[in-house]
Amino acid sequence: MLLDENANLLLDLDHDQFEALKVIFSHAERVLWVTRSADPKTRFASGFIKTMRLESPGVKMALLHLDPTSHTNSTSSIIKLWKHLESKDDMDEDEDVEFREVGGRIQIPRLNSARGLFDLIDRDTAVASVEQQKLAQPDRPLQLSMGTVGLLSTLAFRDHEVYAKPLEENEVLVEIKCSGLNFKDVLIALGSLPWQGLGREASGVVVDAGDHAQTEFPLGSRVLLWGDNLLGTHARADTSEIALIPDDMTFEEASSVPVVYGTSYEGLVNLGRLQKGERVLIHAAAGGVGQAAIMIAQWIGAEVFCTVSSEEKRELIMGLYNIPEDHIFSSRSASFAEGLLAMTDMEGVDVVLNSLAGEMLRVSWQCIARFGRFIDISKRDFVANANLEMAPFDRSATYAALDFSLWAKMKSTKACRTAITQVLGLLSTKRVRPIHPINAMSVSDLESGFRMLQTGKHVGKVVIRNEPNALVKVETRPSNITNLRLDASYIVTGGSGGIGQFLGRWMLENGAKYVILASRNIEAAVGKRPIQDMLKLAADMGGKVLSVPCDVGSLKDVQELVALAAERGMPPIRGVIHGAMVLKVCAFGKRTDTSILTITDIQDAMFETTTVESWHAVVKPKVHGAMNLYKALTNVPLDFSICLSSIVGTLGNPGQSSYAGSNSFLDAFCQWRVSQGLPGTSVALPVISDVGWVAEMAASDPSAVKSGHLLDISITSEQVGHLIKAAMMHPNLGSHIVNGFSRTLDMARNRQMQNPILSHVRDGMARRFAGSSLTVVSNTKSGVGSDPIVNKDSLMQATDIEAASGIVYRALSQKIAKDMMISPEDMTPESSLSQTGLDSLVAVEFRNWLAKELAVNMRIMEILNCKSMGDLATIVVQGSSLLARLHGNKDS
Repeated sequence: MLLDENANLLLDLDHDQFEALKVIFSHAERVLWVTRSADPKTRFASGFIKTMRLESPGVKMALLHLDPTSHTNSTSSIIKLWKHLESKDDMDEDEDVEFREVGGRIQIPRLNSARGLFDLIDRDTAVASVEQQKLAQPDRPLQLSMGTVGLLSTLAFRDHEVYAKPLEENEVLVEIKCSGLNFKDVLIALGSLPWQGLGREASGVVVDAGDHAQTEFPLGSRVLLWGDNLLGTHARADTSEIALIPDDMTFEEASSVPVVYGTSYEGLVNLGRLQKGERVLIHAAAGGVGQAAIMIAQWIGAEVFCTVSSEEKRELIMGLYNIPEDHIFSSRSASFAEGLLAMTDMEGVDVVLNSLAGEMLRVSWQCIARFGRFIDISKRDFVANANLEMAPFDRSATYAALDFSLWAKMKSTKACRTAITQVLGLLSTKRVRPIHPINAMSVSDLESGFRMLQTGKHVGKVVIRNEPNALVKVETRPSNITNLRLDASYIVTGGSGGIGQFLGRWMLENGAKYVILASRNIEAAVGKRPIQDMLKLAADMGGKVLSVPCDVGSLKDVQELVALAAERGMPPIRGVIHGAMVLKVCAFGKRTDTSILTITDIQDAMFETTTVESWHAVVKPKVHGAMNLYKALTNVPLDFSICLSSIVGTLGNPGQSSYAGSNSFLDAFCQWRVSQGLPGTSVALPVISDVGWVAEMAASDPSAVKSGHLLDISITSEQVGHLIKAAMMHPNLGSHIVNGFSRTLDMARNRQMQNPILSHVRDGMARRFAGSSLTVVSNTKSGVGSDPIVNKDSLMQATDIEAASGIVYRALSQKIAKDMMISPEDMTPESSLSQTGLDSLVAVEFRNWLAKELAVNMRIMEILNCKSMGDLATIVVQGSSLLARLHGNKDS
């Protein structure tokens, strides 16, 4: 009997204590672990004892949490449970191992179905229905989105979060009247570019403004604006992203200005440094950017050459801009380069404003003159990572790329606004004029506008006009709104791992702009694509991802993390997802290569073979990390605090005693936080099938993860996102969420599902799906997935050890073949266990099977050290109490 009253025994084990504990669990007949404390650290013993029960089936054990509030003697509870252990010849896995004293009575834990959580996730994952509704709806701003990226027919409006927080002092709220449509929007909608929202420019009326913004943009001001997500009814914008519309300009004309004129002015004037008398080649001249570039070039006094895709467009350009016919070439053929060089005496042009890709880009690049400037505004070759010929650089040419949206965000926003203000001045003085024609379409014909740009047959500019009574497609259910805030930072510990990286990106995609990734190994992960993509996503949104090397097991490191976030200008921290972990896999006979893994470390081992150093390496990030985050953020008002726990802590799992204990601590720690009036939810995750270390190991070596108690219980990262969202938005759902139990889970195949803590869940699933085609498989002794049963009738009739060993060998080979997913025919009595792939983790279940079916107790190392399958069969026969009659037969 072990009494752990100070709650720290398992957390502060030194080497001698650790070794003593090993001896106890290796040699004791029964163990009763007793705790008495409200401190969540006592619950570390829960996951530990559940795992030890699986690792040491020959030891009868139980865990008793005494009532810390009781003033009565608890001796009777202890004696009662001790006698319960004494009465047992053995303990099956379907018996309770954990007990709690409350008011003198002993209780047992049970999980219950979280119907409220199911309902929330069902609503969150339901396919949104779409119906025709009026665009203008009182107090319901809308934003254009897509049901399925790549299908223009799924374009539809959904709820917009423009009112999610008060306006900043330099922000305005604009009611959008018209939005310009650009080819980039089409590429995003078709999935050719990453999703960045739809709509890069718009015009409208200021309907609300921050204190400072009102002086320059009073309510009622007519403005044009640029940015992202501007296809909708309303938009928020900083004053650096808007400009006043000249009095004589319509909303349709104003919404056509920012992208086409901003691109042309920046490309030709600032990047291209186009001078009077120089030659310029402008591709796609009949489009919006092409026409704007022609007018900018003519204002400068340059000689204009251009390309168009049809005879109709050629005539339009000749008529509108008086460009000679021999200066206009066809963009349908690369032969334009020959004509252009002939027209320029083989010198080429000083500036190219390119919007073509592939071979057309290559021949355009060949047309650049000495000291020429090639300005590329087409993204297709960038996305495809295409090659660029080097020869033109020998002419001291310059190649520059320009993405207006990116430039407006990343470069000084004052520079972007300065360029557009200059253009508005030119428009006001009639030195340039609006694009012609402006194809103004009702918002009800939005899809047609996208398809017009998709075909490339349009001329001029496509503008979407918001008509209040126009009927548009609108999602009928609320959109995927979370309580993540634009003005807050969120910490993700374990940020270098696959799950940590997924959650960081998930938060950015669901309302956050500022994320702090903390991990000991973050520096190695920062240069890799997942975090690079995350950095770009945040930057495109005007936010930031801060990657900080941090050992959360160190209070000093966590305090420095919080201080560094403030020093780097991150907004206040308002939420934490604690996902730091160390999980070390030390399979017998080999060390798992972890170089492919993105998590910190992997270190599973049987308790009898692990070291005290490995024990504390697992405990430190989860247990001490959670407590250090609490201490460092004590005075910080958090909206949520989520710990990524594991079902291993709830059910136990062989080879993971320290990991199981650490997770059961997290579950109790979050319950304690809630009792203190603080946010706290532990999400006990199963295996995540598509991200994280299991997914990465499976991709490189499927045999490494094909066995184990809990691998059949899994969810996807998408499901993780739904759980995290529910935990963020509904903290009253419960502080301990356990998940991963499918209605199709084969309970006979997964022995852990017989854990008594799941009895209510099993019964509820059976009732819920009774009579359906998807049923819960009950715990039977035969059928698909059941373990091979030893033919005990034949075994009892064996007259010597040799005959018995043959029968046992056949049962052993079937069992190992099933566990290792190999054919029994691949084994012989001479086969070594290492050839089968049996390791220490699989050996735990195998040992339990031996004890149950053949009444023999073997240590893990005894099994793994057997030279052959035949030797193992003989040792089993010699140690089996079922065959004691044969042990005295010396001749055998």
